[in-house]
Amino acid sequence: YLAHGIGLHHAGLLPRYRLLVERLAQAGQLKVICGTDTLGVGVNVPIRTVLFTQLCKYDGERTEILAVRDFLQIAGRAGRAGFDTEGFVVAQAPAHVIENLRIDQEPDPKKKRRMVRAKPPERGFKPWDRSTFERLSTAPPEALKSRFTVDHGRLLTLVQRATADGLDPTEGLESLRALLARSHASPAEQVELTRKADVLWQSLLDAGVLQERAGALRLDPTLPQDFSLHHALSLCLVDALATVDPDAPDHAFEVLAWAEAILENPTPLLHAQQNRDRARKLAELKAAGVPYEERVAAIEEIGWPRPHADAIYAFFNEYRRTRPWLAGEDAGIRPKGIAREMLEGFLGFSDMVRELGLPRAEGLLLRYLGEVYRLLDQNVPPTHRTPALEDLIAALRAALATVDTSLLEEWERLRNGAATDEESAAAPVDVSANPRAFQARIRAELHALVRALASGAWEEAAACLRPFSMGGGGHPLRNASPDGADDPSAWDATRLEAAMAPFLAVHGALGFDTRARLVHHTTVRPDAPHRWTVRHALLTPHQPGPAALHGFEDPDDPDADDGATGWTLEAVVDLREDTHPRGPLLTLLAIRDA
Repeated sequence: YLAHGIGLHHAGLLPRYRLLVERLAQAGQLKVICGTDTLGVGVNVPIRTVLFTQLCKYDGERTEILAVRDFLQIAGRAGRAGFDTEGFVVAQAPAHVIENLRIDQEPDPKKKRRMVRAKPPERGFKPWDRSTFERLSTAPPEALKSRFTVDHGRLLTLVQRATADGLDPTEGLESLRALLARSHASPAEQVELTRKADVLWQSLLDAGVLQERAGALRLDPTLPQDFSLHHALSLCLVDALATVDPDAPDHAFEVLAWAEAILENPTPLLHAQQNRDRARKLAELKAAGVPYEERVAAIEEIGWPRPHADAIYAFFNEYRRTRPWLAGEDAGIRPKGIAREMLEGFLGFSDMVRELGLPRAEGLLLRYLGEVYRLLDQNVPPTHRTPALEDLIAALRAALATVDTSLLEEWERLRNGAATDEESAAAPVDVSANPRAFQARIRAELHALVRALASGAWEEAAACLRPFSMGGGGHPLRNASPDGADDPSAWDATRLEAAMAPFLAVHGALGFDTRARLVHHTTVRPDAPHRWTVRHALLTPHQPGPAALHGFEDPDDPDADDGATGWTLEAVVDLREDTHPRGPLLTLLAIRDA
Protein backbone atom coordinates (compact mmCIF):
# COMPACT_ATOMS: atom_id res chain seq x y z
CA TYR A 1 0.00 0.00 0.00
CA LEU A 2 2.74 2.46 0.94
CA ALA A 3 4.50 1.88 -2.37
CA HIS A 4 1.32 3.12 -4.08
CA GLY A 5 0.95 6.19 -1.85
CA ILE A 6 -1.69 4.68 0.48
CA GLY A 7 -1.19 4.60 4.23
CA LEU A 8 -3.00 2.72 7.03
CA HIS A 9 -3.19 4.27 10.50
CA HIS A 10 -5.07 2.72 13.41
CA ALA A 11 -4.47 1.56 16.98
CA GLY A 12 -4.09 -2.08 15.94
CA LEU A 13 -0.88 -1.34 14.05
CA LEU A 14 2.51 -1.61 15.67
CA PRO A 15 3.87 1.84 16.65
CA ARG A 16 6.74 1.70 14.15
CA TYR A 17 4.28 1.31 11.27
CA ARG A 18 2.09 4.19 12.46
CA LEU A 19 5.16 6.41 12.85
CA LEU A 20 6.31 5.50 9.34
CA VAL A 21 2.92 6.49 7.91
CA GLU A 22 3.04 9.78 9.84
CA ARG A 23 6.53 10.62 8.57
CA LEU A 24 5.62 9.82 4.96
CA ALA A 25 2.40 11.84 5.23
CA GLN A 26 4.22 14.85 6.67
CA ALA A 27 6.66 14.65 3.76
CA GLY A 28 3.74 14.69 1.31
CA GLN A 29 4.43 11.17 0.03
CA LEU A 30 0.94 9.73 0.62
CA LYS A 31 -2.18 10.43 -1.43
CA VAL A 32 -4.65 8.60 0.83
CA ILE A 33 -4.59 7.59 4.50
CA CYS A 34 -7.15 5.06 5.71
CA GLY A 35 -7.30 5.68 9.43
CA THR A 36 -9.35 5.84 12.58
CA ASP A 37 -9.64 8.70 15.06
CA THR A 38 -6.07 7.96 16.22
CA LEU A 39 -5.06 10.12 13.25
CA GLY A 40 -7.06 13.01 14.68
CA VAL A 41 -5.09 13.31 17.91
CA GLY A 42 -1.62 14.73 18.31
CA VAL A 43 -0.37 14.08 14.76
CA ASN A 44 0.43 17.01 12.47
CA VAL A 45 -0.48 15.51 9.10
CA PRO A 46 -1.53 17.66 6.12
CA ILE A 47 -4.94 16.42 4.92
CA ARG A 48 -7.08 18.24 2.37
CA THR A 49 -10.19 16.04 2.52
CA VAL A 50 -11.57 14.00 5.41
CA LEU A 51 -13.97 11.21 4.42
CA PHE A 52 -16.17 9.59 7.08
CA THR A 53 -17.24 6.11 5.99
CA GLN A 54 -19.71 6.09 8.89
CA LEU A 55 -20.91 8.47 11.58
CA CYS A 56 -21.34 5.87 14.32
CA LYS A 57 -18.64 4.24 16.40
CA TYR A 58 -18.28 1.24 18.70
CA ASP A 59 -16.83 2.48 22.00
CA GLY A 60 -16.03 -0.96 23.44
CA GLU A 61 -19.48 -1.47 24.91
CA ARG A 62 -22.05 -0.13 22.45
CA THR A 63 -22.34 1.57 19.07
CA GLU A 64 -23.37 5.24 19.18
CA ILE A 65 -23.41 8.26 16.86
CA LEU A 66 -20.17 10.25 17.12
CA ALA A 67 -20.10 13.02 19.71
CA VAL A 68 -19.79 16.50 18.20
CA ARG A 69 -16.39 16.90 19.83
CA ASP A 70 -15.12 13.63 18.32
CA PHE A 71 -16.50 14.55 14.90
CA LEU A 72 -14.86 17.98 14.96
CA GLN A 73 -11.55 16.53 16.19
CA ILE A 74 -11.35 14.33 13.09
CA ALA A 75 -12.96 16.75 10.63
CA GLY A 76 -10.63 19.49 11.84
CA ARG A 77 -7.75 17.74 10.10
CA ALA A 78 -9.08 18.95 6.72
CA GLY A 79 -7.28 21.98 5.31
CA ARG A 80 -4.16 22.32 7.45
CA ALA A 81 -2.71 25.80 7.87
CA GLY A 82 0.42 26.25 5.81
CA PHE A 83 -0.59 23.51 3.38
CA ASP A 84 -4.10 24.31 2.08
CA THR A 85 -6.32 27.38 1.86
CA GLU A 86 -9.45 25.26 2.38
CA GLY A 87 -10.47 21.75 3.33
CA PHE A 88 -13.37 19.40 2.64
CA VAL A 89 -15.33 17.07 4.88
CA VAL A 90 -17.43 14.31 3.30
CA ALA A 91 -19.59 11.59 4.85
CA GLN A 92 -20.86 8.48 3.10
CA ALA A 93 -24.47 7.45 3.51
CA PRO A 94 -25.02 4.04 5.16
CA ALA A 95 -24.27 1.15 2.80
CA HIS A 96 -27.88 -0.12 2.75
CA VAL A 97 -29.14 3.38 1.88
CA ILE A 98 -26.74 3.56 -1.06
CA GLU A 99 -27.81 0.12 -2.26
CA ASN A 100 -31.50 1.03 -2.06
CA LEU A 101 -30.87 4.25 -4.00
CA ARG A 102 -29.36 2.12 -6.77
CA ILE A 103 -32.48 -0.03 -6.77
CA ASP A 104 -34.68 3.09 -6.97
CA GLN A 105 -32.69 4.29 -9.99
CA GLU A 106 -32.95 0.99 -11.87
CA PRO A 107 -34.63 1.88 -15.23
CA ASP A 108 -35.92 -1.64 -16.00
CA PRO A 109 -39.24 -2.15 -14.08
CA LYS A 110 -39.12 -5.97 -14.34
CA LYS A 111 -35.56 -6.16 -13.03
CA LYS A 112 -36.39 -3.63 -10.34
CA ARG A 113 -39.26 -5.79 -9.01
CA ARG A 114 -36.93 -8.76 -8.64
CA MET A 115 -34.33 -6.79 -6.66
CA VAL A 116 -34.41 -7.22 -2.86
CA ARG A 117 -34.08 -4.03 -0.85
CA ALA A 118 -31.16 -3.94 1.56
CA LYS A 119 -31.73 -3.79 5.31
CA PRO A 120 -29.55 -2.03 7.91
CA PRO A 121 -27.16 -4.26 9.88
CA GLU A 122 -28.77 -5.83 12.93
CA ARG A 123 -25.68 -5.38 15.11
CA GLY A 124 -22.94 -2.78 15.48
CA PHE A 125 -24.88 -0.07 13.65
CA LYS A 126 -26.59 3.20 14.51
CA PRO A 127 -28.49 4.90 11.66
CA TRP A 128 -27.45 8.33 10.36
CA ASP A 129 -28.48 10.54 7.47
CA ARG A 130 -27.79 13.99 6.01
CA SER A 131 -29.40 15.74 8.98
CA THR A 132 -27.02 13.87 11.32
CA PHE A 133 -24.06 15.10 9.30
CA GLU A 134 -25.34 18.68 9.30
CA ARG A 135 -25.98 18.60 13.04
CA LEU A 136 -22.47 17.35 13.76
CA SER A 137 -21.05 20.00 11.44
CA THR A 138 -22.83 22.96 13.06
CA ALA A 139 -23.61 22.07 16.68
CA PRO A 140 -21.32 23.40 19.44
CA PRO A 141 -19.04 20.75 20.98
CA GLU A 142 -20.01 19.19 24.27
CA ALA A 143 -18.64 20.83 27.40
CA LEU A 144 -15.40 19.47 28.76
CA LYS A 145 -15.76 17.86 32.16
CA SER A 146 -12.97 17.35 34.65
CA ARG A 147 -12.10 13.67 35.14
CA PHE A 148 -9.64 14.14 38.00
CA THR A 149 -9.34 10.97 40.06
CA VAL A 150 -7.52 9.90 43.19
CA ASP A 151 -5.83 6.51 43.39
CA HIS A 152 -3.02 4.75 45.21
CA GLY A 153 -0.59 5.40 42.37
CA ARG A 154 -0.96 9.18 42.42
CA LEU A 155 -0.70 9.26 46.22
CA LEU A 156 2.33 6.97 46.33
CA THR A 157 4.10 9.00 43.63
CA LEU A 158 3.71 12.17 45.70
CA VAL A 159 4.91 10.33 48.81
CA GLN A 160 7.99 9.05 46.95
CA ARG A 161 8.71 12.56 45.65
CA ALA A 162 8.45 14.03 49.17
CA THR A 163 10.76 11.31 50.52
CA ALA A 164 13.30 11.92 47.74
CA ASP A 165 13.30 15.62 48.67
CA GLY A 166 14.05 14.75 52.31
CA LEU A 167 10.54 15.62 53.51
CA ASP A 168 8.16 13.66 55.70
CA PRO A 169 5.93 11.30 53.65
CA THR A 170 2.86 13.14 54.99
CA GLU A 171 3.90 16.02 52.73
CA GLY A 172 2.78 13.77 49.86
CA LEU A 173 -0.76 13.70 51.25
CA GLU A 174 -0.71 17.47 51.72
CA SER A 175 0.49 17.90 48.12
CA LEU A 176 -2.45 15.81 46.91
CA ARG A 177 -4.91 17.90 48.93
CA ALA A 178 -3.45 21.08 47.44
CA LEU A 179 -3.69 19.55 43.97
CA LEU A 180 -7.35 18.72 44.58
CA ALA A 181 -8.06 22.30 45.62
CA ARG A 182 -6.61 23.54 42.31
CA SER A 183 -8.43 20.95 40.17
CA HIS A 184 -11.45 21.73 37.99
CA ALA A 185 -13.67 19.37 40.02
CA SER A 186 -16.76 20.92 41.60
CA PRO A 187 -16.63 21.85 45.32
CA ALA A 188 -18.71 18.77 46.18
CA GLU A 189 -16.43 16.54 44.10
CA GLN A 190 -13.35 18.04 45.77
CA VAL A 191 -14.75 17.17 49.21
CA GLU A 192 -15.46 13.60 48.08
CA LEU A 193 -12.02 13.21 46.48
CA THR A 194 -10.31 14.57 49.62
CA ARG A 195 -12.24 12.05 51.72
CA LYS A 196 -11.15 9.27 49.36
CA ALA A 197 -7.51 10.43 49.59
CA ASP A 198 -7.65 10.06 53.38
CA VAL A 199 -9.09 6.55 53.05
CA LEU A 200 -6.38 5.56 50.54
CA TRP A 201 -3.71 7.00 52.84
CA GLN A 202 -4.95 4.80 55.68
CA SER A 203 -4.96 1.77 53.36
CA LEU A 204 -1.27 2.38 52.55
CA LEU A 205 -0.59 2.34 56.30
CA ASP A 206 -2.65 -0.82 56.80
CA ALA A 207 -0.82 -2.57 53.93
CA GLY A 208 2.59 -1.68 55.39
CA VAL A 209 3.62 0.35 52.32
CA LEU A 210 3.94 3.24 54.78
CA GLN A 211 5.44 2.44 58.18
CA GLU A 212 5.70 4.39 61.43
CA ARG A 213 9.04 4.40 63.24
CA ALA A 214 9.89 6.56 66.25
CA GLY A 215 6.87 8.74 65.65
CA ALA A 216 7.79 9.39 62.01
CA LEU A 217 6.44 7.87 58.80
CA ARG A 218 8.59 6.28 56.11
CA LEU A 219 8.17 4.11 53.04
CA ASP A 220 8.74 0.40 53.57
CA PRO A 221 12.55 0.15 53.06
CA THR A 222 12.23 -3.33 51.51
CA LEU A 223 10.27 -1.95 48.55
CA PRO A 224 12.21 -0.89 45.43
CA GLN A 225 12.56 2.86 44.88
CA ASP A 226 10.39 2.73 41.75
CA PHE A 227 7.63 0.62 43.37
CA SER A 228 4.41 1.65 41.66
CA LEU A 229 0.67 1.37 42.28
CA HIS A 230 -0.63 2.90 39.05
CA HIS A 231 -3.66 0.66 38.70
CA ALA A 232 -6.96 0.83 40.54
CA LEU A 233 -6.39 -2.61 42.09
CA SER A 234 -2.61 -2.44 42.58
CA LEU A 235 -2.88 -2.59 46.36
CA CYS A 236 -5.21 -5.57 45.99
CA LEU A 237 -2.38 -7.30 44.09
CA VAL A 238 0.08 -6.57 46.90
CA ASP A 239 -2.31 -7.96 49.52
CA ALA A 240 -3.20 -10.97 47.37
CA LEU A 241 0.44 -11.93 46.89
CA ALA A 242 0.80 -12.14 50.66
CA THR A 243 -1.46 -15.22 50.44
CA VAL A 244 0.60 -16.87 47.68
CA ASP A 245 3.32 -19.32 48.68
CA PRO A 246 6.65 -18.26 47.07
CA ASP A 247 7.86 -21.87 47.29
CA ALA A 248 4.89 -23.28 45.37
CA PRO A 249 5.90 -24.87 42.03
CA ASP A 250 3.34 -22.74 40.17
CA HIS A 251 4.18 -19.53 42.06
CA ALA A 252 5.43 -17.47 39.10
CA PHE A 253 2.37 -18.22 36.97
CA GLU A 254 0.04 -17.56 39.91
CA VAL A 255 1.59 -14.11 40.35
CA LEU A 256 1.17 -13.58 36.61
CA ALA A 257 -2.51 -14.59 36.88
CA TRP A 258 -3.07 -11.99 39.58
CA ALA A 259 -1.24 -9.32 37.58
CA GLU A 260 -3.38 -9.94 34.50
CA ALA A 261 -6.55 -9.99 36.61
CA ILE A 262 -6.19 -6.37 37.78
CA LEU A 263 -5.70 -5.01 34.24
CA GLU A 264 -8.47 -3.80 31.94
CA ASN A 265 -9.80 -6.44 29.55
CA PRO A 266 -8.36 -6.15 26.02
CA THR A 267 -11.66 -7.35 24.55
CA PRO A 268 -10.51 -8.16 20.97
CA LEU A 269 -7.71 -10.37 22.32
CA LEU A 270 -10.03 -12.22 24.69
CA HIS A 271 -12.59 -12.78 21.93
CA ALA A 272 -9.78 -14.12 19.72
CA GLN A 273 -8.89 -16.68 22.41
CA GLN A 274 -12.54 -17.61 22.86
CA ASN A 275 -13.22 -17.96 19.12
CA ARG A 276 -10.10 -20.09 18.67
CA ASP A 277 -11.09 -22.44 21.51
CA ARG A 278 -14.69 -22.64 20.25
CA ALA A 279 -13.55 -23.49 16.73
CA ARG A 280 -11.31 -26.26 18.04
CA LYS A 281 -14.07 -27.70 20.20
CA LEU A 282 -16.57 -27.49 17.35
CA ALA A 283 -14.25 -29.42 15.04
CA GLU A 284 -13.64 -32.01 17.76
CA LEU A 285 -17.38 -32.53 18.38
CA LYS A 286 -18.13 -32.63 14.66
CA ALA A 287 -15.49 -35.33 14.14
CA ALA A 288 -17.06 -37.29 16.99
CA GLY A 289 -20.46 -37.17 15.28
CA VAL A 290 -22.19 -35.02 17.92
CA PRO A 291 -25.52 -33.58 16.62
CA TYR A 292 -25.50 -29.95 15.51
CA GLU A 293 -27.75 -28.64 18.31
CA GLU A 294 -25.57 -30.27 20.97
CA ARG A 295 -22.42 -28.89 19.35
CA VAL A 296 -23.81 -25.35 19.40
CA ALA A 297 -24.90 -25.68 23.03
CA ALA A 298 -21.49 -27.04 24.03
CA ILE A 299 -19.43 -24.24 22.45
CA GLU A 300 -21.68 -21.54 23.94
CA GLU A 301 -20.31 -22.52 27.33
CA ILE A 302 -16.69 -21.87 26.28
CA GLY A 303 -15.24 -18.52 27.32
CA TRP A 304 -11.69 -17.21 27.28
CA PRO A 305 -9.11 -18.75 29.68
CA ARG A 306 -9.34 -17.52 33.28
CA PRO A 307 -6.43 -19.08 35.25
CA HIS A 308 -6.96 -19.33 39.04
CA ALA A 309 -10.35 -17.64 38.60
CA ASP A 310 -12.05 -19.28 41.62
CA ALA A 311 -9.29 -18.27 44.04
CA ILE A 312 -9.07 -14.76 42.57
CA TYR A 313 -12.82 -14.13 42.75
CA ALA A 314 -13.03 -15.50 46.31
CA PHE A 315 -10.19 -13.30 47.55
CA PHE A 316 -11.45 -10.19 45.79
CA ASN A 317 -15.02 -10.53 47.04
CA GLU A 318 -13.73 -10.57 50.61
CA TYR A 319 -11.18 -7.84 49.87
CA ARG A 320 -13.65 -5.31 48.48
CA ARG A 321 -16.09 -5.95 51.36
CA THR A 322 -13.71 -4.11 53.70
CA ARG A 323 -12.57 -1.47 51.17
CA PRO A 324 -15.37 1.09 50.79
CA TRP A 325 -13.60 2.97 47.98
CA LEU A 326 -13.97 -0.11 45.77
CA ALA A 327 -17.73 -0.26 46.24
CA GLY A 328 -18.27 1.93 43.18
CA GLU A 329 -15.82 0.08 40.94
CA ASP A 330 -17.94 -1.24 38.07
CA ALA A 331 -15.15 -3.32 36.60
CA GLY A 332 -13.93 -5.33 39.57
CA ILE A 333 -11.40 -8.11 39.04
CA ARG A 334 -10.98 -9.63 35.56
CA PRO A 335 -9.13 -12.99 35.42
CA LYS A 336 -7.56 -13.72 32.03
CA GLY A 337 -4.55 -15.51 30.61
CA ILE A 338 -3.16 -13.82 27.50
CA ALA A 339 0.43 -13.32 28.67
CA ARG A 340 0.27 -16.68 30.45
CA GLU A 341 -0.67 -18.48 27.23
CA MET A 342 2.30 -16.93 25.45
CA LEU A 343 4.83 -17.62 28.21
CA GLU A 344 3.55 -21.07 29.14
CA GLY A 345 3.57 -22.14 25.51
CA PHE A 346 7.06 -20.67 24.84
CA LEU A 347 5.53 -18.49 22.10
CA GLY A 348 7.10 -15.38 20.67
CA PHE A 349 5.15 -12.25 19.78
CA SER A 350 4.74 -13.28 16.13
CA ASP A 351 3.72 -16.79 17.22
CA MET A 352 0.99 -15.28 19.41
CA VAL A 353 -0.27 -13.09 16.57
CA ARG A 354 -0.53 -16.16 14.31
CA GLU A 355 -2.03 -18.36 17.03
CA LEU A 356 -4.88 -15.94 17.75
CA GLY A 357 -5.26 -14.55 14.24
CA LEU A 358 -4.44 -10.94 15.18
CA PRO A 359 -2.88 -9.38 12.06
CA ARG A 360 -5.00 -6.25 12.60
CA ALA A 361 -4.53 -6.05 16.36
CA GLU A 362 -0.77 -6.43 16.79
CA GLY A 363 -0.58 -3.00 18.40
CA LEU A 364 -3.21 -3.93 20.99
CA LEU A 365 -1.32 -7.11 21.87
CA LEU A 366 1.95 -5.17 22.17
CA ARG A 367 0.39 -2.57 24.47
CA TYR A 368 -1.23 -5.21 26.66
CA LEU A 369 1.96 -7.27 27.05
CA GLY A 370 3.85 -4.05 27.80
CA GLU A 371 1.35 -3.27 30.56
CA VAL A 372 1.77 -6.74 32.06
CA TYR A 373 5.57 -6.37 31.94
CA ARG A 374 5.56 -2.96 33.65
CA LEU A 375 3.08 -4.15 36.25
CA LEU A 376 5.18 -7.19 37.16
CA ASP A 377 8.40 -5.19 37.12
CA GLN A 378 7.19 -2.40 39.42
CA ASN A 379 4.32 -3.77 41.51
CA VAL A 380 5.59 -7.12 42.75
CA PRO A 381 7.33 -6.82 46.14
CA PRO A 382 10.89 -8.21 46.42
CA THR A 383 9.74 -11.17 48.54
CA HIS A 384 7.94 -12.55 45.48
CA ARG A 385 10.67 -11.83 42.90
CA THR A 386 11.71 -15.48 42.74
CA PRO A 387 14.13 -16.71 40.04
CA ALA A 388 11.20 -18.25 38.16
CA LEU A 389 9.30 -14.95 38.20
CA GLU A 390 12.42 -13.05 37.14
CA ASP A 391 12.63 -15.43 34.17
CA LEU A 392 8.99 -14.70 33.26
CA ILE A 393 9.52 -10.94 33.48
CA ALA A 394 12.69 -11.18 31.38
CA ALA A 395 10.94 -13.39 28.81
CA LEU A 396 8.19 -10.78 28.46
CA ARG A 397 10.76 -8.05 27.99
CA ALA A 398 12.62 -10.06 25.36
CA ALA A 399 9.38 -10.70 23.45
CA LEU A 400 8.58 -6.97 23.47
CA ALA A 401 12.13 -6.02 22.50
CA THR A 402 12.00 -8.12 19.33
CA VAL A 403 8.99 -6.07 18.20
CA ASP A 404 9.73 -2.48 19.22
CA THR A 405 12.56 -1.52 21.58
CA SER A 406 11.66 2.18 21.52
CA LEU A 407 8.65 1.67 23.81
CA LEU A 408 10.70 -0.25 26.36
CA GLU A 409 13.60 2.18 26.24
CA GLU A 410 11.37 5.22 26.70
CA TRP A 411 9.59 3.66 29.66
CA GLU A 412 12.86 2.53 31.27
CA ARG A 413 14.34 5.99 30.69
CA LEU A 414 11.39 7.58 32.51
CA ARG A 415 11.46 4.95 35.26
CA ASN A 416 15.18 5.39 35.92
CA GLY A 417 15.03 9.17 35.51
CA ALA A 418 16.42 10.90 32.44
CA ALA A 419 19.85 12.47 32.85
CA THR A 420 18.98 16.12 33.35
CA ASP A 421 22.07 17.30 35.20
CA GLU A 422 25.78 16.53 35.41
CA GLU A 423 25.40 14.36 38.50
CA SER A 424 22.80 12.02 36.95
CA ALA A 425 24.69 11.99 33.65
CA ALA A 426 27.83 10.91 35.49
CA ALA A 427 26.03 7.93 37.02
CA PRO A 428 24.27 6.07 34.19
CA VAL A 429 22.06 3.08 34.82
CA ASP A 430 23.87 -0.28 34.93
CA VAL A 431 21.63 -3.12 33.74
CA SER A 432 23.97 -5.64 35.39
CA ALA A 433 23.61 -4.08 38.86
CA ASN A 434 20.96 -6.66 39.78
CA PRO A 435 22.76 -9.93 38.89
CA ARG A 436 19.68 -12.16 39.11
CA ALA A 437 17.53 -9.93 36.89
CA PHE A 438 20.48 -9.41 34.51
CA GLN A 439 21.09 -13.15 34.11
CA ALA A 440 17.35 -13.68 33.57
CA ARG A 441 17.35 -11.05 30.82
CA ILE A 442 20.32 -12.67 29.06
CA ARG A 443 18.63 -16.09 29.15
CA ALA A 444 15.34 -14.63 27.93
CA GLU A 445 16.99 -12.87 24.98
CA LEU A 446 18.91 -16.06 24.18
CA HIS A 447 15.72 -18.14 24.25
CA ALA A 448 13.99 -15.60 21.99
CA LEU A 449 16.87 -15.97 19.53
CA VAL A 450 16.75 -19.79 19.61
CA ARG A 451 12.96 -19.77 19.25
CA ALA A 452 13.25 -17.61 16.12
CA LEU A 453 16.00 -19.83 14.68
CA ALA A 454 13.93 -22.95 15.37
CA SER A 455 10.95 -21.54 13.47
CA GLY A 456 13.09 -20.24 10.58
CA ALA A 457 12.13 -16.62 11.34
CA TRP A 458 15.51 -15.25 10.25
CA GLU A 459 14.52 -11.58 10.31
CA GLU A 460 13.13 -11.98 13.80
CA ALA A 461 16.31 -13.76 14.88
CA ALA A 462 18.44 -10.93 13.51
CA ALA A 463 16.36 -8.47 15.55
CA CYS A 464 17.43 -10.36 18.71
CA LEU A 465 21.09 -9.46 18.16
CA ARG A 466 23.28 -6.48 18.92
CA PRO A 467 26.11 -5.40 16.58
CA PHE A 468 29.59 -6.08 17.97
CA SER A 469 31.50 -3.26 19.67
CA MET A 470 35.33 -3.34 19.75
CA GLY A 471 35.33 -1.83 23.25
CA GLY A 472 38.68 -2.02 24.97
CA GLY A 473 39.51 -5.66 24.36
CA GLY A 474 39.82 -5.94 20.61
CA HIS A 475 38.09 -8.43 18.34
CA PRO A 476 36.99 -11.59 20.19
CA LEU A 477 37.35 -13.94 17.24
CA ARG A 478 40.50 -15.67 16.17
CA ASN A 479 41.28 -16.52 12.57
CA ALA A 480 38.64 -14.08 11.28
CA SER A 481 38.33 -14.32 7.54
CA PRO A 482 39.55 -11.31 5.53
CA ASP A 483 36.22 -11.00 3.65
CA GLY A 484 34.36 -10.21 6.87
CA ALA A 485 32.42 -13.49 7.02
CA ASP A 486 33.29 -13.76 10.71
CA ASP A 487 32.38 -10.14 11.48
CA PRO A 488 29.88 -10.29 14.37
CA SER A 489 28.25 -7.06 13.24
CA ALA A 490 27.17 -8.69 9.95
CA TRP A 491 24.61 -11.16 11.35
CA ASP A 492 21.61 -10.44 9.18
CA ALA A 493 18.81 -12.82 8.12
CA THR A 494 20.79 -14.22 5.18
CA ARG A 495 23.87 -15.01 7.23
CA LEU A 496 21.85 -16.60 10.04
CA GLU A 497 20.07 -18.86 7.56
CA ALA A 498 23.43 -19.86 6.04
CA ALA A 499 24.94 -20.53 9.49
CA MET A 500 22.06 -22.81 10.44
CA ALA A 501 22.10 -24.72 7.12
CA PRO A 502 24.81 -27.27 8.18
CA PHE A 503 22.98 -28.00 11.43
CA LEU A 504 19.64 -28.45 9.66
CA ALA A 505 21.23 -30.65 7.00
CA VAL A 506 22.35 -33.08 9.70
CA HIS A 507 19.55 -32.88 12.26
CA GLY A 508 16.57 -31.79 10.17
CA ALA A 509 15.26 -29.21 12.64
CA LEU A 510 16.26 -27.22 15.71
CA GLY A 511 14.34 -28.03 18.89
CA PHE A 512 12.89 -25.39 21.19
CA ASP A 513 10.81 -26.69 24.07
CA THR A 514 11.05 -27.07 27.83
CA ARG A 515 14.44 -28.79 27.55
CA ALA A 516 15.99 -25.84 25.71
CA ARG A 517 15.23 -23.62 28.71
CA LEU A 518 16.93 -25.90 31.25
CA VAL A 519 19.78 -24.18 33.07
CA HIS A 520 22.47 -26.72 32.21
CA HIS A 521 22.09 -26.00 28.47
CA THR A 522 23.12 -22.36 28.97
CA THR A 523 26.28 -20.91 30.49
CA VAL A 524 26.95 -17.24 31.21
CA ARG A 525 30.49 -16.55 32.43
CA PRO A 526 32.23 -13.21 33.08
CA ASP A 527 35.55 -12.96 31.22
CA ALA A 528 36.28 -9.29 32.01
CA PRO A 529 34.65 -6.47 33.97
CA HIS A 530 31.28 -5.77 32.34
CA ARG A 531 31.80 -8.48 29.72
CA TRP A 532 30.29 -12.00 29.66
CA THR A 533 30.65 -15.00 27.36
CA VAL A 534 27.42 -16.89 26.62
CA ARG A 535 27.06 -20.44 25.25
CA HIS A 536 23.88 -22.34 24.57
CA ALA A 537 23.51 -25.96 23.45
CA LEU A 538 21.43 -26.49 20.30
CA LEU A 539 19.03 -29.42 20.57
CA THR A 540 17.08 -31.62 18.21
CA PRO A 541 13.25 -31.62 18.37
CA HIS A 542 11.83 -33.52 21.33
CA GLN A 543 11.62 -37.31 20.97
CA PRO A 544 9.60 -38.96 23.80
CA GLY A 545 11.47 -41.50 25.87
CA PRO A 546 10.19 -44.99 26.74
CA ALA A 547 8.45 -43.68 29.87
CA ALA A 548 6.24 -41.45 27.72
CA LEU A 549 4.65 -44.55 26.18
CA HIS A 550 3.07 -45.21 29.58
CA GLY A 551 1.56 -41.74 29.84
CA PHE A 552 4.33 -39.88 31.69
CA GLU A 553 7.92 -38.89 31.23
CA ASP A 554 10.49 -38.25 33.93
CA PRO A 555 13.06 -35.54 33.05
CA ASP A 556 15.63 -37.53 35.02
CA ASP A 557 14.95 -40.74 33.07
CA PRO A 558 18.36 -41.80 31.62
CA ASP A 559 16.56 -43.22 28.57
CA ALA A 560 14.70 -39.97 27.86
CA ASP A 561 15.93 -38.02 24.86
CA ASP A 562 18.12 -35.07 25.90
CA GLY A 563 18.33 -33.74 22.37
CA ALA A 564 22.01 -32.76 22.67
CA THR A 565 23.76 -32.41 19.30
CA GLY A 566 27.18 -31.04 20.21
CA TRP A 567 26.37 -27.81 18.39
CA THR A 568 26.53 -24.56 20.36
CA LEU A 569 25.52 -20.98 19.88
CA GLU A 570 28.24 -18.64 21.15
CA ALA A 571 27.69 -14.99 22.00
CA VAL A 572 29.04 -12.16 24.10
CA VAL A 573 27.47 -9.45 26.26
CA ASP A 574 29.74 -6.42 26.33
CA LEU A 575 28.79 -3.47 28.56
CA ARG A 576 32.24 -1.88 28.78
CA GLU A 577 31.30 1.11 26.68
CA ASP A 578 27.62 1.35 27.64
CA THR A 579 26.11 -0.15 30.79
CA HIS A 580 22.54 0.57 29.61
CA PRO A 581 22.57 -0.15 25.87
CA ARG A 582 19.66 0.41 23.54
CA GLY A 583 18.20 -2.78 22.12
CA PRO A 584 19.37 -6.37 22.72
CA LEU A 585 22.35 -7.33 24.87
CA LEU A 586 23.57 -10.33 22.84
CA THR A 587 26.22 -10.11 20.14
CA LEU A 588 26.48 -13.41 18.26
CA LEU A 589 29.96 -14.79 17.66
CA ALA A 590 29.33 -18.16 16.03
CA ILE A 591 27.04 -21.15 15.53
CA ARG A 592 29.32 -24.16 15.37
CA ASP A 593 29.70 -27.88 15.89
CA ALA A 594 31.95 -28.94 18.74
